[in-house]
Amino acid sequence: MTHIYKMIVIFVFVLTSSIASAKSFLWEIKDNNNSVFLLGSIHLLQQSDYPLDNSIIKAFDRSEIVVFEADLNNLKSMEFQQYVLAKSFFTNGESLKTSLSPHAYNKVSDKLKQSGMSVDLFNMFKPWSLAMTLPVLEMKKIGYSEEHGLDNFLFRRASMKKKEIQALETGEFQISLFDDLTKQQQQNLLLHTIEELDLMQQLMGQMKSAWKNGEANKLGDLNKSSYKQFPVIMDKLLNSRNKNWIPDIVKLINGNKDAIVVVGAAHLPGDQGVLKLLEGRGYKAEQL
Repeated sequence: MTHIYKMIVIFVFVLTSSIASAKSFLWEIKDNNNSVFLLGSIHLLQQSDYPLDNSIIKAFDRSEIVVFEADLNNLKSMEFQQYVLAKSFFTNGESLKTSLSPHAYNKVSDKLKQSGMSVDLFNMFKPWSLAMTLPVLEMKKIGYSEEHGLDNFLFRRASMKKKEIQALETGEFQISLFDDLTKQQQQNLLLHTIEELDLMQQLMGQMKSAWKNGEANKLGDLNKSSYKQFPVIMDKLLNSRNKNWIPDIVKLINGNKDAIVVVGAAHLPGDQGVLKLLEGRGYKAEQL
């Protein structure tokens, strides 16, 4: 009995220790007058991913300022939706078929057919727009949605609690990141997306697991591996934006109000991630 009792004590100790040491995808930078929290977000989630880790809720409730990548209220406006439609579709006589090489177009057509869709439905989509649309459609099949995404959840909560809401970018700028890609880059992005569609559920599961367990390096490696063939696109969509955000985040750190900055989880880790860039400025972030 004594031996069994010892084993139970050890098991409970190991279990509680592992729970106590678990981290969320959340970091805190403390200054003399305030704290700035950096929270990695997953833009598409399932309803079953809630409730959130208590550390996230506590940091959010403490914060007087909530900063998102873009103004989510504006993203839902009729004006912005019209802007997106105008940028997402061809209006100059071109089409998906004429903008892609014959080989690329056939690959896209075959993949859509396998998914029970006709390429004709998407013929007016620009390649980048189709590349953004297909993963969302795939994720919706298994219960993922933007409404359940962390950004939207926290935006609704911030609005309800009447917190000050700020944005690092405009929605128009985010659309331009894709619309300004060259024809070849858009084709590469679409082909990459098509090739990963069958693995989308598996990849999303791996990324979400890393996010929930606060495994920043693992999530960063997954993202880097996904885009290793397209360093120019990765630099445009991730690295350059990370650098652009640093002055705004530093301004929050040097302020006198607690704030939480919510950006895509892939922006935080890595040599050119937000955490490393802030470390280079002399700011130490502690993972919570």
